[in-house]
Amino acid sequence: MSREQANDTQHNNLQATRNLLWSLEEHGLQDTHFIETTTTGVYGAPEFPIPEGGATMEHGGERDEVPFPAMAGSWYHLTKAHDAANMRLAHEQFDIPVSDVRTAITYGVETTETAADPRLATRFDFDYYFGVVAHRFCAQAVAGYPLTVYGRGEQRKPFIALEDAVEGLARLALADPAERPADHTVYNQVTRAISIVEMAETIAGVGAELGLDIAVEHVENPRSEDETHKMEIENDRYGALIDGQSTTFETGVRSILERLVEHDEVITANEDRFLPSVLSEG
Repeated sequence: MSREQANDTQHNNLQATRNLLWSLEEHGLQDTHFIETTTTGVYGAPEFPIPEGGATMEHGGERDEVPFPAMAGSWYHLTKAHDAANMRLAHEQFDIPVSDVRTAITYGVETTETAADPRLATRFDFDYYFGVVAHRFCAQAVAGYPLTVYGRGEQRKPFIALEDAVEGLARLALADPAERPADHTVYNQVTRAISIVEMAETIAGVGAELGLDIAVEHVENPRSEDETHKMEIENDRYGALIDGQSTTFETGVRSILERLVEHDEVITANEDRFLPSVLSEG
């Protein structure tokens, strides 16, 4: 958006992580399990399958595993790529055990625990800055706006349900150190990849069951991206951690729409967030 905001984002995010890592070293807490949830956005959208952590590099007849190249597409996502390098260095220099959890696009409004009482409800973002594409589409549906798919919308993105994301982090936090794969582990916190157009059509279908009249509209893509990109991303470590997927995308969408319908006046009162100038898929 601007040089100032790019610098502020990078300074804020990187400084916060470094402060935490150095504090563990300075206070003799190097045995603390450091877990950071970052983003699968650090990978960008390569044309080959994304490994869960490192990649094997061969040169001059020698082979070694190296960190997967950071091909992030935004100044924000690059902060998480830099975080990964800082955490790796902190592990090597301070011997801090690190779990680098690279979280996919998250959908959902609650977990089993927060559903127990309305006072535990979490925030729901659908704006340009913090709203992810699934939540923005659901809010558009409730507000009576068409679901605006950029271009063909066949590009696939990694997704995970909020319930599965929280469960994975909780299990990592509570795990016996002997049960972790290694003292420095990367997890791809994703359960499946979904195309943008499939996501929009699923939301429209579930919305119709709830009495919502939802149209899917393809608009000119303002982004420079491959609209047919078929993302492949490994998630073996994370899949083993949570024993598979507990909340399907369709189930998650139904829960989101049912909740938003209860608060449709809030959504419609903020219809300026759906102006074409701020529509965003991400």
